[in-house]
Amino acid sequence: MKYDARFTDDDLHRYSDGVLDPKARDELQDQLQQNPALAQRVRSYQSVDDALREAFDTVESPTGRMET
Repeated sequence: MKYDARFTDDDLHRYSDGVLDPKARDELQDQLQQNPALAQRVRSYQSVDDALREAFDTVESPTGRMET
């Protein structure tokens, strides 16, 4: 199933990062409920985001303090 073309990859990334504007977020959430392929695509972006956070959230800064 093809998803609504008004949502770009940038929109999907913004959604997965939690920074998509509220109106677009609500519209996209409606689409996600109707379109499993689109929902899977967003989940894959969220998985990448989670992996990056896990890998880099505890990197020590040059001063020796932990950055979060």
